[in-house]
Amino acid sequence: MKLNWCLALTISSFMMILLCQAVRWFRSLHLRWLLNTRSFRPMEMSQHFKLNKTILFRDLDYSEEKLEQLELACGKWMDILSTHWEASTVGKQICQDLRSDPSGGEAVETLKACFGTKSPSTLLKRAATLRKYLVWHYNEFNSRGVYVHAFPLVESDVWSFFKWLRVERQQKSRGFTTTSTFLETVRFCKFTVGLQGCDEVLGSGRLLGFAAVERREKGPSSQAPILELVHLKKLHEILSLGSDLIDRLGAGAMLVCIYGRARWSDLRYIDHVDVEARRNKTSAVGIRREQYLPLVIPWEGVVSDDWIEVLLKVYQEAGLDMTKVPLGPFLPAPKIGGGFCARPLSTQEAARWLRLLLSGTPGSEKIRCHSLKATLLNWCAKAGLDKEVRAVLGHHSTALHGSDIVYLRELQVRPLRKLQMLLKSIRIGLNLEDIASQGTLLAATPGATTPRPNVFTPPLPVPARGDQVHKPAEEQVVEQAVELVNVEEENESIKEEIENITNLEAFACDLSLFGEEAVRQGAVPIDSSSGSDEESESSSSSSDILSSCRGKDSFREVAPAGSVYYKHVKTSRVHHVRVGKEATNCGKKLNENFKELEPVIYIRLPKCLICFPSAEGRVRTREDAIARFDAALKRARV
Repeated sequence: MKLNWCLALTISSFMMILLCQAVRWFRSLHLRWLLNTRSFRPMEMSQHFKLNKTILFRDLDYSEEKLEQLELACGKWMDILSTHWEASTVGKQICQDLRSDPSGGEAVETLKACFGTKSPSTLLKRAATLRKYLVWHYNEFNSRGVYVHAFPLVESDVWSFFKWLRVERQQKSRGFTTTSTFLETVRFCKFTVGLQGCDEVLGSGRLLGFAAVERREKGPSSQAPILELVHLKKLHEILSLGSDLIDRLGAGAMLVCIYGRARWSDLRYIDHVDVEARRNKTSAVGIRREQYLPLVIPWEGVVSDDWIEVLLKVYQEAGLDMTKVPLGPFLPAPKIGGGFCARPLSTQEAARWLRLLLSGTPGSEKIRCHSLKATLLNWCAKAGLDKEVRAVLGHHSTALHGSDIVYLRELQVRPLRKLQMLLKSIRIGLNLEDIASQGTLLAATPGATTPRPNVFTPPLPVPARGDQVHKPAEEQVVEQAVELVNVEEENESIKEEIENITNLEAFACDLSLFGEEAVRQGAVPIDSSSGSDEESESSSSSSDILSSCRGKDSFREVAPAGSVYYKHVKTSRVHHVRVGKEATNCGKKLNENFKELEPVIYIRLPKCLICFPSAEGRVRTREDAIARFDAALKRARV
């Protein structure tokens, strides 16, 4: 009996050892399958194939590509968490979901909910970083003949992993930020999947210091070079006079990124495009992408050509419809045999195309795609524009200590006016150094230091008796406050434009053939971004000229019946107002800055383009501009 008991105990112990060995072998086999590149990334390998150093992408649109990347990321993270379900909060939840739903649908749904709105590319990047740690951990402990779970994270194991990364970095001379990226991944795992051991790693002083030292060894970062004026003119030349339609379309897309201060990736998916009326203070092309981030593009650039109109024609000739909603990629990838793919043009392809378009210009071989966004922001900094304006133009959330200004197009009006004045100064031949030293664009003072003008707040309109609406007192106060802010902002912007135009007149004396007196009297018209009439060369502030004009009756204009003309006291611009209305035809409410004119006026004054859309004598073509220039030259010589 005793012998049988001992024999049974021996057999039981032997079976337990075999069972433990089987479990260990199964886990080792599962981990090897997990770390196998082709098995670990089945979907990613089908995304592209590398043939002779050429990557052939699948033709997927933006939504399909994002969906497949998300499915791929969920598969990778499912495999990573399966190495030890109990080591993470999300892993325990997924394990319960797999027990109730073996198909895995509930588990994937849980994982997607934990990821929330995070970018699939970010999820793939974090998974690749964590996978590298799993590879090292398996090789390190498997060589010793022991099996240890990689999760939860242990500070001593991560320290050994960092030292191994340093050796690898010394051998390959790259990977200086790998340790910092791993710490970012650990922080991601802590708050997203609830991985255990993250606090120990993130609180380790030696790990944080090691990552900082490695990052310092990288040296100064190599920033993308800034495009020069010759580069922008080359793109404008290709867009206007290029022989190849696709190259013209590519040059136009590059200019959209430059003037919109946008990254190339911002054009991957566009919701819709708004083309507004040109030649006024807010003339622009608005492009809205995901989350409706407005990319406002000024109509005028560094050249005098109407490049937006040319781009719209080229876009239509290429067979693309800019009126489609949603538009999708602004520039789909062109096919070799003609036509376009469904997928957007990648950043690498756009960078190579940009260098080919700019070939022959100085420094074109070093230009990258990020140069597109950084160009105008760098010019604004050299011209002396303040940090807040540059933050708004660059779509940074630090503009007003929040992200609201990034998504509100109306709040970009003032910075865009400054950008238009900068581009105008460059068009007339000024250098950025001259603009900054002479203070041409420095008239824009911050709102906190500008004295508040005496602004008249118009009363709220009273609705008809049949449509009486009683608003709460709080809503009325809010509306009055908003109106007051809008009027004050308008006054500040007008004041800045007047001072900027005055400075530009001084520069025009050195750049033209006319004397200072001719410029002061208005014989030489100075174009303004406010959209005033370019025919104001005959206007003069001199009372003698005014009286002589009245005596000769050389100009006489009568306001139509039922209409009144108002002149803005600061811009001298004439606006059209219907009798009984409290706002101009262009939408500006009447206040103390508007002065009612007599029914008959005897001198030409600049007119609002919106209030007077069909005014005679406008400079509309190049021939009209040459004729005006010749007439002004004759008057100056006399």
